[in-house]
Amino acid sequence: MVTMERQHQEHPIYRPSEIDDWNNGTNELYTFISDIHHQESADLPSIEVPNFKIILPSTPSKRAISNVRRGDAIPKQTKLRRIQSSLEIAKPNTSPISSLFPDVLREIFEHGCSTTGSLVITFDGIAVPTLVFSQVCRSWRSLILSHSSLWSSLIWGTQDEDLHVDSRFFLPAAAKRLVQLWDLYLSRSRQALLDITLHLYEDDEAEIREHLLNCVFEQLHRITNLELYCDDNAIPHEKEYIINAAPRLKILKLLAPTRYDDDPPQPLRGSVTVDTSSLSILQELSAQGNVLLEQVGISNSLQSVAYYPENFINVDTSVAFPSSTSGFLSLLHCVPNIREMKFDIELPTIPKNSPQHLPLHHLSKLALRMRTEGSETMDYLLGILDIPALEKLELLFYGRSDGDRRWHWKNGAALKSVKDLVLDISSNRYGDRDRDRNMDPIHNENLRSLLLCTPALKSLDICTEWISSKTLSLLTLATLSSENVADNLCPKLEKLSLSEMYTEHVFSYQDIISLISSRFRVREDVEGPKLSGLKEVYIRLGSENSNGVGGPKLKYIEPIRSFIEQGLQLHDAYCNFQP
Repeated sequence: MVTMERQHQEHPIYRPSEIDDWNNGTNELYTFISDIHHQESADLPSIEVPNFKIILPSTPSKRAISNVRRGDAIPKQTKLRRIQSSLEIAKPNTSPISSLFPDVLREIFEHGCSTTGSLVITFDGIAVPTLVFSQVCRSWRSLILSHSSLWSSLIWGTQDEDLHVDSRFFLPAAAKRLVQLWDLYLSRSRQALLDITLHLYEDDEAEIREHLLNCVFEQLHRITNLELYCDDNAIPHEKEYIINAAPRLKILKLLAPTRYDDDPPQPLRGSVTVDTSSLSILQELSAQGNVLLEQVGISNSLQSVAYYPENFINVDTSVAFPSSTSGFLSLLHCVPNIREMKFDIELPTIPKNSPQHLPLHHLSKLALRMRTEGSETMDYLLGILDIPALEKLELLFYGRSDGDRRWHWKNGAALKSVKDLVLDISSNRYGDRDRDRNMDPIHNENLRSLLLCTPALKSLDICTEWISSKTLSLLTLATLSSENVADNLCPKLEKLSLSEMYTEHVFSYQDIISLISSRFRVREDVEGPKLSGLKEVYIRLGSENSNGVGGPKLKYIEPIRSFIEQGLQLHDAYCNFQP
């Protein structure tokens, strides 16, 4: 079997203004060749079209080729002489062939067309490797047209909210040709399984948006991977799309945000409804915005779910999962083999009727977003969920914080297996900055009570509006001789991230140095199993000093500098510490 090695090259890029008669093949022809042939095409053995003549050099010529790839330091003629000499030496061990076997050529085409997609239409240009290969010669065209899978990966647009203002894609002539190109690929893919990524924006022409959406939903029966992003009002109003009858679908990502967080609930207009009862092999589901997830039966194939629905005022909660504790439990009941779950509990109430025990033996990652008072709901969930494999927990609390409210973890033992904890607390998700600055959104006693439940913790990420010096002290390990050694939290911690959103405080050098020093390496006075200690630290505490007092960067201060030389990774973004 012939094997051709080449370095990755960029796909040919067409600009919208360069698009011409795609079906007749009048565009500039492209072909892929090795790096050496690309640089020295006049003197090196070449690939002839339609009949190929390939010389397969032995090891000496490979060394010569590697010399050429080093750059332009060696003169051109010298490089050519070396290669020609190596080819002469290797000639007895080579075999000429008149053409590539179809299966070998097909593998080459698959590699060239599968890096990003057989069709890529973005704001930066258009990549059409399959189409380009089909235009090289009659034999290539025949082979490519006979393999529909080479036309089956389609990407439209870019998920970047700042790019939709680019006017190039909204010119009628260019847009028309782009849609024709999209339709051409779909038709040539015939019944091949599809991989489709579609990014639509309100500024796109309504007719184009509707046409592309219709194309996608008409082909659901053969789509294996679907990623659909629609910004505000990109889905036609009063249009309801339903994802069902998709027996081949494995990955489904739907992002259709319709409002800002501080907007009141809106009536549901254009929407996408997911009926998982007909998605028998679906493994990954991500849905956000005006996406409705129907309450259906058990799905044994689903392993990853991220569901952040909008709060609409005209949605029948008997049909769709509501953004509540009951909705969360109902969804968990449908996915017994779930490994990763993300959910927004906008109404963190404790339901009256709920299961007494819900086994989720495969769940390893759990991310919950809820209001600040949701800590009680979280403890309630820990009491009924059987999650022995849980390793990563993300808790995002938002809303005004009650300074007198305390976290009580009666069922905290369920977190004993957690190794990675992300704690994000914000009292102003709705843009309210007028709060009591003497109130600490992350109360130290609350933090202590939570960390006491996670003795296996190796990574801790805290992001809040206010991190006090007491928080740093809480995370600092006491020495063995100290009477406070019993209060040490998370002794196995290897990665620590502390981020203050509004950076209103200035911390002393000693606070942060004491914290890092106590955890960086194994101290001689620590008995028992040796722990690896702190390896990576990210600090964002204070972007400016209101008193105008500044000091050197933390990484230049001893003993931090010595720790860095010994392997500590320190990221101190926008940090000012008071000497």
